[in-house]
Amino acid sequence: MNAILSAAQLTGLFLFLGGALFRRLLWNAVCSNASASLTQCFRARSGRLMSAGAALFVVTTLAALLFSDRPAVLPGILSAILAPVFVIVFLIAERRDANLLWISSTLVGMSIVGLLAASSHAAAESGVLAPTANIVHWLAALTWGGCALHLALLPWPALDLEFRRSPSPLGELAGRYANIALPALIVIVLTGGLLAFIHVHNVEAMNGTQYGLAVKIKAAIVAILLITLTINLLKLGPACRQPIAADKSELHKNPLQRFRRLVRLEAVLLIVLIAGSGILQTRNPPGVPPFINPQTWQITAGEVPLTIQLQPVAGSASRIRIEITSASADSRFPDGSIAEFDLTVAEQNSGARNVEAVSIGPTGFLGETSIPVPGTWHLDLRITYPDQTTVVADYVFEIPAQPLQHDLTAYLSLAAIGFHSANVITFVIGLLLVLTAAWLIRQTRRARAPAWIMPVSLANIVLGGYLVLSVTFVKTYPSTFWSNPAPFTAEVIQRGDVIYREQCAECHGITGKGDGPWALQKRGKAIPDLTAPHMDVHTDGEVYWWITYGIPSLGQPALGAEISENDRWAVINSMRSFRHGIPVQARP
Repeated sequence: MNAILSAAQLTGLFLFLGGALFRRLLWNAVCSNASASLTQCFRARSGRLMSAGAALFVVTTLAALLFSDRPAVLPGILSAILAPVFVIVFLIAERRDANLLWISSTLVGMSIVGLLAASSHAAAESGVLAPTANIVHWLAALTWGGCALHLALLPWPALDLEFRRSPSPLGELAGRYANIALPALIVIVLTGGLLAFIHVHNVEAMNGTQYGLAVKIKAAIVAILLITLTINLLKLGPACRQPIAADKSELHKNPLQRFRRLVRLEAVLLIVLIAGSGILQTRNPPGVPPFINPQTWQITAGEVPLTIQLQPVAGSASRIRIEITSASADSRFPDGSIAEFDLTVAEQNSGARNVEAVSIGPTGFLGETSIPVPGTWHLDLRITYPDQTTVVADYVFEIPAQPLQHDLTAYLSLAAIGFHSANVITFVIGLLLVLTAAWLIRQTRRARAPAWIMPVSLANIVLGGYLVLSVTFVKTYPSTFWSNPAPFTAEVIQRGDVIYREQCAECHGITGKGDGPWALQKRGKAIPDLTAPHMDVHTDGEVYWWITYGIPSLGQPALGAEISENDRWAVINSMRSFRHGIPVQARP
């Protein structure tokens, strides 16, 4: 229900806000000299479509406020009020050509987009990168989608009569549409890829959740759209400038009919994209990766006591093995017994079903699957004996998120390129692909290269953009890639030791093993060990951020006001010395 309402709301948005962009960017610029009858027919139909779109948007927005589980009340009410205001102001501005009204309608339209972005998943991300990318993504989608949808709904019989008298406006319309839609789709791809990086943390999450499936479907549709726009740009644009065949036997060669079919195909694909966007808006993104530790449970299947062991698979952040063994020496599984299980998470409405566990002898079974997201997971187990008797069991367990992940922020960081030599190579290859593809597209447009190079170049832009983003887009802290300005010397470490014992030893312990008095008394257990191998994974810049601003998810206090900047770097060197050692005389 929520997905249907969201898709209908977006359809209304494309009709009224996308219609305004179509009239401003495409129709008025190309067909300003069209006949009075065609202009009147277009204005009447377009005005009705925009009004119907605004009405649909208002109704579905209000319905979403009533029936949605998590309605964004204030953004929804404001956008519902502003939608009809936008249509009225825009149509009056177009009739009177008043600059003040044009500015007013633009501000109202941007406000509607901003309100929708404020209630999106990107708004929940820290930093400004995700919300900004989301707004740019929607503006590009409305620019292309509004043009495609309203082109498909144009009065084509009247256009046929108009362009038979003068085919040049049709060629201008097709060419200008491609020139607007192609850059818009490239922006959609880049910003959509950036948002996918933010919302979907790895391949397992992309393949194992409904959110990831919707993202992949949208990506496939956009790839088809890039091909259709290439055809329009290279084939139909020039063809539409030629005289239209009057002979009915040549109607299949009529560029107007071909352009109409192409635009209608793109409008249908737009509707599918809108449906996919509706699903995305009503599904929680996978978000942060899971933190999988070995777990053991005792459950009962019928009257058979079982021991279930969950073990993470080495080298993977999400793959797990589940071993099902008899907890009693008296219980054995006869030859031919089959074990299957479902492992699902309600928060994502996803998971694996009918996973077969391989027999490892008369005492148990072993199965492998993935847990791509944190949450409350449900294990439903079925063991079928050779006589077709089935015993079932179920268990509910929690998988937490990776520690520290909720405190990270998405950034585009050029400093990340130099962090590893492989990052430099990846960035250079990606940049070369983008620049080469852009040059080849320019050559194709000038008829200096074969037409088939255009779609190949578009694919290379997408691939190059992905490679560039993969090393420059990071979910981290602003200081992660900062270098420690304090040298790793005995004098600096001694100074850091003094401050560490004053500010940190109460929790982390004198030697950094996490066994300070506060940790043992208040929590009853040690906190993270600063001498453990995990410290080598974190950069000095990350540790500097934690000291300065704290770690809210772990209860680490912010010490930026108590410790000066230089002393913070000295403390980091002191922490490093716990694991990697220093000359004996350095520590008192």
